[in-house]
Amino acid sequence: MSQPEVLPLSGKTVLITRGEKQAGELSRMLKKYGAQTVEAAVIEIGEPKSWKPLDTALGAIQDYDWIIFASTNAVASVVGRCTAFGADYLKTSGVKVAAIGSATQEKLLLAGIKTDFQPSKFVAEEFVEDFCAAHNVNGKRFLLPRTNAGRTVIADGLKKQGGKVDMVEAYSTNLPKNKKEVSEKLHELLSERRVDVITFASSQTAKNFVDLLQVDSSYASTEKLRELLSSIVIAAIGPVTAKTCRELIGTVDVEADEHTTQGLVASLIQHCSPE
Repeated sequence: MSQPEVLPLSGKTVLITRGEKQAGELSRMLKKYGAQTVEAAVIEIGEPKSWKPLDTALGAIQDYDWIIFASTNAVASVVGRCTAFGADYLKTSGVKVAAIGSATQEKLLLAGIKTDFQPSKFVAEEFVEDFCAAHNVNGKRFLLPRTNAGRTVIADGLKKQGGKVDMVEAYSTNLPKNKKEVSEKLHELLSERRVDVITFASSQTAKNFVDLLQVDSSYASTEKLRELLSSIVIAAIGPVTAKTCRELIGTVDVEADEHTTQGLVASLIQHCSPE
């Protein structure tokens, strides 16, 4: 009688720290390979402080040469504002569209928007290098709808090459409104050793995770925090997130080769599979 197949992540409990609306896809993938999942959204995606800057930029979209989307959240926000005004700015203006990441490109395609440029790797530094190698940047105008936090690598890189970049807040990334509840859940899961793996899909989730843990003075010190996480596999979606994890948590056990949700799962499977 044949033995039942043992899935590569069987027996592993994975903590997903993504926002509520984005956690489902990663959870389904992990469960497919035998993992149990626990969701604790340490980040909350919200509206920008004001819609006016984005609305003004979209109203003058024909003045830009390129619009750059670095996340699915930016796509959702921009498409949502266009829909709200009953306008088809991106399809009729002639502006070219650049996207970082396959998920971002797919989100644009679902909205009927074609991508004109995508970097070979899904990180900001690679975008700047690839884009400047393929296109003349000097004198070109770029619209970069983004979050209220995070790095300015793309804008800085394009400006150095003579580009004119307008960074506009299209959405916000914050600590969850129920942060006390999330903090208590994290402390319970970790102190009771109920988690084998923690996944981080962005630097901001790693930062928020640490902030929420340090609400409890017991883990206010870096040493105590790292001791709490010492037996848990830390998995990061890419090099920027991994760097943040190393700075704040002290270690990264898994760094996705392909900087996507699928890539994160694949690298975690490779890490957990016996040699």
